[in-house]
Amino acid sequence: KLNSKGSKNTSFILRFEKPNGSEKLLDQTVTTSKMLTKTSGQTIEVPASGPYQLALYFGKLNAGDEVWIDDVEMVAVKSN
Repeated sequence: KLNSKGSKNTSFILRFEKPNGSEKLLDQTVTTSKMLTKTSGQTIEVPASGPYQLALYFGKLNAGDEVWIDDVEMVAVKSN
């Protein structure tokens, strides 16, 4: 989960992936605006142990756009 706010309506990519980018488990476009936006990703199953990273990609922003990210939370869920 995360909260975001922008200087105007814009979007960025929220991704959960292997560090080399070879495997993407979550690839979600987050749209934000001048109002606080709360975003939750879907529950994903990590197929194997090893390093993973939560990444935010801002390549869609224009010069001068500002985005604030706050309250990032990842919760581990164990299945039986």
